Amino acid sequence: MNVGIINISYTVTCPNCDETMYSDLDRDWWDETFGHGFPVESSDLKTKHKVKCNECETEFEVNHFEH
Repeated sequence: MNVGIINISYTVTCPNCDETMYSDLDRDWWDETFGHGFPVESSDLKTKHKVKCNECETEFEVNHFEH
């Protein structure tokens, strides 16, 4: 049986303090915020998500993800 691996890269920048969260540095943040289950529907990437900044703890919305 062949198994494929999906790698997702993301960048989210806080509008309050300009802290940028990257996939290679903040994988735990991604898993806690968005979960890590698949499959991700393309419509999930177009919906708003409430998130909290790692640095200043400001809550804000990510309007959508571009892919």
